Amino acid sequence: MIRLLAALLLLATPTAAEDVHENVARTIRLCLDNVDRPEECIGRYITQCTNADPENQTTVGMVACISTEVTAWDVLLNETYRQTLATLEEADATGDFISQETRRVPSLRAAQRAWIAYRDAECDLRYSLYGQGSLRTIVAANCLLGFTADRTIALRDMQGF
Repeated sequence: MIRLLAALLLLATPTAAEDVHENVARTIRLCLDNVDRPEECIGRYITQCTNADPENQTTVGMVACISTEVTAWDVLLNETYRQTLATLEEADATGDFISQETRRVPSLRAAQRAWIAYRDAECDLRYSLYGQGSLRTIVAANCLLGFTADRTIALRDMQGF
């Protein structure tokens, strides 16, 4: 899966990749702050990207568009994880837990590690289902997008537990 992700990200690396990813991440942040249903923010960039250039409607173009959005969501995922961790550290510091096993921070860390393993295994499975077909790269990229965006939203929601 790591090799697949690296290959997908290389396809999506324009000259100013960091600027593109940060701009897409900023657009997603704005969307998340202004919609009632955060899932509406998933895939917006892909639609704009594929419509912007006929080359982006090829398999390589679509994967590049999807990968750019995946990278932006990954930026947000890492930010949101750190914010959620800080929120839970503060909550744990108050001592309002029953036992050491109910501390929030270790639970979040364990859940995040398990989630990463599950996401990678599931997206590997989806990639392998399509054998040698070119559709497998689109399926795998969409898998990464869905899992990463959904986890970002879930972590964001945890901050208000």
